[in-house]
Amino acid sequence: MMWEVLGAGCTCRDWEEYAEGNYPKVYDEEVITPIVQICDEKAEGSYILVVLRDCLSSEVYGESKPPERDKCECYEGWKKGYELTREWCPKDEKWYWVKWKAKLLRTCSTNEDCGKLGVCREMCIEEGLCFNVCYNVVDEIWNWITENWMLIAIIVGALLVLSMLR
Repeated sequence: MMWEVLGAGCTCRDWEEYAEGNYPKVYDEEVITPIVQICDEKAEGSYILVVLRDCLSSEVYGESKPPERDKCECYEGWKKGYELTREWCPKDEKWYWVKWKAKLLRTCSTNEDCGKLGVCREMCIEEGLCFNVCYNVVDEIWNWITENWMLIAIIVGALLVLSMLR
């Protein structure tokens, strides 16, 4: 990636262009599972972390490299859907905290690995980068509803109008 003139600072757009050749990053079970188990005593199974190309925010830290984050602080971010990375910006010669969209996923071999409400199925991040992961059926339904609320509102509205015409 060619960085623009010094002094301008790095934006999410810059980081996403940089990420094109470097993300998604998949942190495997051997790295992620021990952190999850240390930070959450109820956690069962194995986990992977997928950090996506979507930059959520970019904040200047300063001229010195930010300190490493506590493992459990990282885990709390993963549960909320993000990962923070320390990035050097050559445009203004400063360090940044960059927040990336991330998914913490429980891996599986069968549906039994996923508990009562879980389903084990293949998820592909991109071509050739696929994993068997647990999907919680209730979470999947809720995600579909929140992503399609406008369609649902239109259908409900149309049904109300039709019922009034009778």
